[in-house]
Amino acid sequence: MIVNKYLNGEYQERAIVGAYGDGMEKSAKIVADRANLSKDDRAQLRLLGECINYNSYGASEEDLLFHPSPLYKLLKRRYSPFNFISNEIGVYNKLLDGYYSDINKAKTILPEVENNNISVVSLPDEPWSRRVIGVYANLLMYNNKNRAHVLMTLNKNKSYLVGVRAPYNSRKKADLLCSMFGGSGRRGAAGINNLLELDKNNFIKEFYSAPTN
Repeated sequence: MIVNKYLNGEYQERAIVGAYGDGMEKSAKIVADRANLSKDDRAQLRLLGECINYNSYGASEEDLLFHPSPLYKLLKRRYSPFNFISNEIGVYNKLLDGYYSDINKAKTILPEVENNNISVVSLPDEPWSRRVIGVYANLLMYNNKNRAHVLMTLNKNKSYLVGVRAPYNSRKKADLLCSMFGGSGRRGAAGINNLLELDKNNFIKEFYSAPTN
């Protein structure tokens, strides 16, 4: 959004993709409204943004569907995100297939802790879990905008990769919670790269007693 403002909206479609991908729905809508994009165009840019964001999560490059460098070069080659979607069909379809497959796997996992205010989901130690942790956290946030959400999955060293989303309707304190355990992020979305196994229960206790709302 900062770069888009600096460039006076010259590449605003790319900005919309980035904002949607990073869970910044309100910011994406503002720019999309200014661009007079149709509902269909917005849906395409949202899905592309979510797929690019999805491909950025993993404990190593082996977890990813595409190495970020060649994917970036393909995106850069196409002036418009719509050109990428229509001309890089093989790459885009692989991203889409992986995205939907991993999301569907995540949906089968029942929350470890759940009430009206919070949800904690522990995903298995699998590459798909590490790929989907960010985008699935965003999806849960959109589906229940008054609830704070935590997703976690085991790293290879038996620590936890953690994603935290504050309630969409308040968007605060996620960074404070994660900073207590060596993590960082924004008020609405934050994470921890290596939550020690012995700290898991303490983390859930802190989240439960003072959720990010």
